[in-house]
Amino acid sequence: MHDQLKILGREIVKENLQNPGKRSRLWDYKDVQTTLRKKMPNWQCTEKVEALRVTLNFNQDERVFDCVHCDHFHHLSNLRLLELNNAGLEGNPKNHLLSNLVWLDWRGCREKSKLFALNMKNLVILNLCSSPVELNLEDWKRLMLKAGSLKVLNLKGCPWITASLEFPASMPLCCLILEGCLLSTPTIDESISSLENLVSLNMKRCISMKHLPPALCSLRALKELLIYGTKVERLHFEEGSLPALEILSACECEVLGEVTDSIGLLKNLRKLALRSCKQLKGLPHFIGKLVWLQEMDLSYTLINELPSSVKEWKNLEVLKMVHTYLEGFPEAIKDLEKLQELDFTHCESLSEDCDITGLSSLRIVRLKCTRISRVLTGDYGLSNLYILEKDDGVEFIYPRAISL
Repeated sequence: MHDQLKILGREIVKENLQNPGKRSRLWDYKDVQTTLRKKMPNWQCTEKVEALRVTLNFNQDERVFDCVHCDHFHHLSNLRLLELNNAGLEGNPKNHLLSNLVWLDWRGCREKSKLFALNMKNLVILNLCSSPVELNLEDWKRLMLKAGSLKVLNLKGCPWITASLEFPASMPLCCLILEGCLLSTPTIDESISSLENLVSLNMKRCISMKHLPPALCSLRALKELLIYGTKVERLHFEEGSLPALEILSACECEVLGEVTDSIGLLKNLRKLALRSCKQLKGLPHFIGKLVWLQEMDLSYTLINELPSSVKEWKNLEVLKMVHTYLEGFPEAIKDLEKLQELDFTHCESLSEDCDITGLSSLRIVRLKCTRISRVLTGDYGLSNLYILEKDDGVEFIYPRAISL
């Protein structure tokens, strides 16, 4: 939702419902504190509250971590979304506290005892982003048991989860975010293969991961795999692997030196990002089998040429090769009619002519800091081109293009 529309909606709610306890959503610090501290017989008026955000109190430019007493939640019987932004829980919550909770966003969670005391039976989304809470193997198994209905689990920046992550076969998990987790093993538990509904897996900055877990091969529904900034050395896939995969991001995998022919097995791949893989020197011939590829980013690699098979990338729309070692304009891309953006910025070895005659859909061409002398567009030019970034002295004649 656009920020201005969000602000307008909140102001309308405040204006029409002066009593915060009668609103369905509470986010303002003062309104939240007033509502949580209501006493009998006013509790019944807070039954309409379905979403509650408890934020930090700023006092004299110092961050004071607020704590909410568990007793304050007993009259919020219809609460479905709870956001505790670096806030804690006091008291001893009962096991049936907040039984209708569907979405728990507890950034900065510190005590696992308070986390496990909440009712998670109906929980669909759990966000523990940037939490210092420590979870060992037994804690992890307990969490999986209590929150068996989870579809989204966000553990981004939780360095103290040291368990080997095991998943029950019945869990309907769709999105798993492990970004920045210091996993105890260099791979992930084989039980991940049982997550038949998993669509997105984020393992960015999991620096202990040195190879792709074999168990990933059987994830039939996975569409997005992010291994950005890991220690993976080689991209290799078995026959039948990841049939639904559309996005593979392996940017900043600084020790990644090989992409094998098996990459061609990912028949439905739409986006492949290998930016800043500084050991990568080339691509395999079978890369051309990625016929549905729409975006490729090879920037800041050691690649100096593209294999001839890339002429099969008939659906390619974006090709980025910033600061690579190309020596000549790639012949294989000259007839890719759907290509819209071409970025060869800082390809300092790229010389001779840049012939984009057959690239009829081109909208953006970036050629700054190259040794190209001429840009050739054919007799009629390129009607869709509206941004051309080039160095002074590069010959290009087409009045509708904007030179920057």
